[in-house]
Amino acid sequence: CGFHEAALMAQSAFARVFPDKKYSLKYTTVNGVQAF
Repeated sequence: CGFHEAALMAQSAFARVFPDKKYSLKYTTVNGVQAF
């Protein structure tokens, strides 16, 4: 549950710091890791 709470906190902090920008969440499992 702690990881979920941290994600919610990060989203709330982003909204307060950048109220005019849209928050775009990206998962590494969805986007994959880029190979070298």
